[in-house]
Amino acid sequence: MGAISGIGGGIIIKPMLDTFFGLRPEEINFLSGSTVLAMSIITLLQNRIRKIKLNDRRGIVLALGAVFGGVTGKLIFTVAISVSTGKSTGIIQSGILIFLCAAVLFYMMNKHNIKSVNIISAVPCFFLGLLMGIISAFLGIGGGPINLMILTYFLGLNSKTASLYSIYAICLSQMASLISSIIAGSIPAVPAAILIVMVSGGVIGGLMGSGIYQDMSNRQVDIFFRVILAAVIALSLFHLIRTAV
Repeated sequence: MGAISGIGGGIIIKPMLDTFFGLRPEEINFLSGSTVLAMSIITLLQNRIRKIKLNDRRGIVLALGAVFGGVTGKLIFTVAISVSTGKSTGIIQSGILIFLCAAVLFYMMNKHNIKSVNIISAVPCFFLGLLMGIISAFLGIGGGPINLMILTYFLGLNSKTASLYSIYAICLSQMASLISSIIAGSIPAVPAAILIVMVSGGVIGGLMGSGIYQDMSNRQVDIFFRVILAAVIALSLFHLIRTAV
């Protein structure tokens, strides 16, 4: 679904794990983040085979910011877990996800009426990468549609280039988050079989979705995108209400 709609699998995996599997927030973040990392690596390898590279200076600075953002987002998540209950952290994550998805849906539906900013200097690009990395690591979602909104609005990129920037940011932020977890010894005790099956499913699903995407019209993809994003908002809202009550 993430590959077909163009929003990435992470933002779909996170609310589904929240709603249907009853895992702790740290377990969900780890499973979702690991799956997103594997999918982004496969995509980057495909881009390498097709000789698609990130040469723009802004993209390199953005990717660097995403590395620091990944570490920062993981630190924020760890602190949130330590000073509050898992229930409270889950509510905060769901609330942020609902807000961000609603913002993306509004932006995409009104994109033709919104003028982009087109930032070119390195410092703002670094902080945009930092922001995307923090969101990606804290929520464990990768951040596909949120990244695309940020990149198309603030950098004035077209969708294809923004997708490439986003994949690099997701890969680096999730890798930085995972490495910081390993160093800190905070990897949750998730059964290896579940991790392997989930990562494998994410990669295979991403490859299958890419094939289906090629046979769909732009209008069909646009409709599918809106339906999936609305479903993510609904799932997250359901989880938030169920957890809070």
